Amino acid sequence: MRLFARTAPPDELKVDLRRVRWETWSQEMRELLRGWAERIQALPEPALRFFGKGEYAYSLSLDLPARKETGLRHDMNRVVRAFYQMRPYPGLTLFDGLMEERISGAVLRRFFALVRSLMVHMTGDELAAIYAPLGAVGGTKRGAFPLHADLYPPALLFNVFDRVPKDGSGASLFVSANVVLRAFVTSPVVPLRVKQRVERFLTWPAKKDHYEELYDILHGSHPWTRDVGRVMRAQCVRIRFKTGQGYLVHDRLWLHGREAPRGGVPKDRLHRFIFDTMGTRELRIAD
Repeated sequence: MRLFARTAPPDELKVDLRRVRWETWSQEMRELLRGWAERIQALPEPALRFFGKGEYAYSLSLDLPARKETGLRHDMNRVVRAFYQMRPYPGLTLFDGLMEERISGAVLRRFFALVRSLMVHMTGDELAAIYAPLGAVGGTKRGAFPLHADLYPPALLFNVFDRVPKDGSGASLFVSANVVLRAFVTSPVVPLRVKQRVERFLTWPAKKDHYEELYDILHGSHPWTRDVGRVMRAQCVRIRFKTGQGYLVHDRLWLHGREAPRGGVPKDRLHRFIFDTMGTRELRIAD
């Protein structure tokens, strides 16, 4: 099955970039989500599970009842296959129409928690997928988030926006990792060891997240911070997402951030699902 299908960009979000494409749920996937709505909302709230020793080693997860919902489990196995068989676009994949009356935030919360649980079960790896909960951020200044990479071990970041400001604030920011790498490589004030660390973070597979270290290199009090920041800001893409819109990026190929939204950032602002594809995982699916 196909999870997504190409769609036309919204008139207000026609980004002038060659490496951008717009998608939405495929017709089959949309019909499945609509059909699951009542059953999936009746399931318990996803539980927070901790794993490993990393600072960000936790995820929301949800298991289906052992003797019930066999039809839903069969369909969910097909969905998991589709996630693993994806060949993500190397540019920015932007989404529209992912939420509607029957595909609510409650449905998507349980959907992503179920997909996460099944991916872990099928691979035997707690890091196969992460549905990461978010915290509320109060205050206008604290709501901003400079360009960064999450650097979770899974590399693909799928964000679906749920509660967003209606005043046009809080736009998302994106910049190609190649821009960042060139800025570091060509800088005369960045030590070689720092250049090598940045290159490693953005090009090598990760066994644990290195978010804090890269964030400090990008935005800490260093001789190169101002110049590198100027380059990133000059070449970043600004996109203001609405409810039901979102993006899928390779977290090592694109850095992302957020302008400050007025009134702070609620914890249910978006659904953040991080995963890998079949190229790095082996599935054990029993229908």
